[in-house]
Amino acid sequence: MEGGRRGRDGGGAPDPFVHELRLTGAQRAKFYLLGTVLAPLRVALAFVVLFLIWPFALLQVLHRSEEELKEPLTDWRR
Repeated sequence: MEGGRRGRDGGGAPDPFVHELRLTGAQRAKFYLLGTVLAPLRVALAFVVLFLIWPFALLQVLHRSEEELKEPLTDWRR
């Protein structure tokens, strides 16, 4: 019977916590190729988004006094 290994005693229902993954050669090549291309691309896009948001956060805090900065910002939520 397919569907994973057997239980601890060797009989009965298959173990639901074991999943045997069988990939073809093409699937394995696609997995490694896309992993090496997409992972750095995602990190680069995350940095771009963070650097685009940073000036807006700076503008929000820039005009506040030292006493106002000690309190949490509440103006952003309506």
